[in-house]
Amino acid sequence: ANSEKNEDADFQKASELHAQGQREEAEALYRAVLKHNPKHADALHMLGALVLQLYGKTKYEESRALLQAAINQRPSCAKFRCSLGVMYQNCGKKVEAVEAFEHANDKDPMNVQILMNLARALRDVGRNMRAAELYKAVTLLQPDHPSAHYRMAGCLRLVGRIEAALAAMRRHQRLHPDDLQSKFWIAAMSGDTAAMQAMPADLVAGLFDSYADTFDEHLVTTLRYRTPQLLMDTLLQHASSSGSSSPTWERGVDLGCGTGLMGPLLRPHVTYLEGVDLSSGMVDKARERGCYDRLEVGELVAHMKGGPGTAGDKQPPYDLLVAADVFVYLGDLKPVMDTAAQQSVSGAVFAFSTESAEAQASIPSSSEQPAGGSTDVSTMGYVLSVTGRYAHSRQYLEELAGQTGWAIQHMSDHIIRYNNAKPVHGHLCIAVRK
Repeated sequence: ANSEKNEDADFQKASELHAQGQREEAEALYRAVLKHNPKHADALHMLGALVLQLYGKTKYEESRALLQAAINQRPSCAKFRCSLGVMYQNCGKKVEAVEAFEHANDKDPMNVQILMNLARALRDVGRNMRAAELYKAVTLLQPDHPSAHYRMAGCLRLVGRIEAALAAMRRHQRLHPDDLQSKFWIAAMSGDTAAMQAMPADLVAGLFDSYADTFDEHLVTTLRYRTPQLLMDTLLQHASSSGSSSPTWERGVDLGCGTGLMGPLLRPHVTYLEGVDLSSGMVDKARERGCYDRLEVGELVAHMKGGPGTAGDKQPPYDLLVAADVFVYLGDLKPVMDTAAQQSVSGAVFAFSTESAEAQASIPSSSEQPAGGSTDVSTMGYVLSVTGRYAHSRQYLEELAGQTGWAIQHMSDHIIRYNNAKPVHGHLCIAVRK
């Protein structure tokens, strides 16, 4: 009896330390409990979760074994099975995560957190309609749930159920009237370009942070993304036509650098190369490439205005600026083009890509696209599509360049990526500072 009492006291103390963030001390106590009683289900469960928190994927096998042992001791416990699902999810085992959450849901079908976890896991494997059904179930159990309506809308949008998605997003906005992310998606799905001039910064950062690890593979393999190489080829062709077969720029900036796909292409031609992106996860990946002299997590305009590095680190103005697949997240490009002109020398080159508003205008609308509210390209020069991406017209780009101190010297149309196996057309542009 004393032994059991000591076990319980040690487990309780370990749980308290764990909750307080004293993880190493908690780990030692959990292991002490299990040394005395290897079948202590709660200690098996908590240590399995803690091992993953402390050591990440390197301790995947031990974490999985501990959690499975906890389940074996208490097969009816939904919480243990849910923790197994979270472990699989954090280790990139998407199919296994779905199975674990399904089993947890079988044991406790009305548990909102388990339903949310299962819906996310289904979304991660592309089962968006089933995920939307589960998010719907959560909204019935908890109508004021802080994110279920929003997530349901996202899944419905991905399967083309635009009217239903719009209704769900509007329910979310009623719960959170000041939420810019839902306002943005309502504008995108209703075709109301005028309502939002750019994708909210926190939405951009969150979007790319969430899949920084798989971003390059997804772009190159799934989307057949070619913009960096196409844009670099265009830049070098422009330089060659200007009399330089092997151009070198003194100070360049890769705006919205992402994981740094442009970095290796630019590096041989730029003496001092900067990169900036809203996503810290993306910047971490870009840093691994070793191509940049300076990298910063931040907004494009603020970065250009902020000047290079620390005080006393005096760099000249930019003579090269690059924005590959960045302007698709901005409608109004005037702030960026204005600042770029202010921070660059006469004759500086700005190479950038956009999606083509003309090409989008020629695509028939989906039968699910809500009627009304769609912005004519000629009205603003750019449109916000249901994908959440902006497309710009040739006329808009040429006129804006002239107004902000640039002259477009090259603009060509290319297929820049694929979306659902369909080509996405874009403009590749070279502007020169007047």
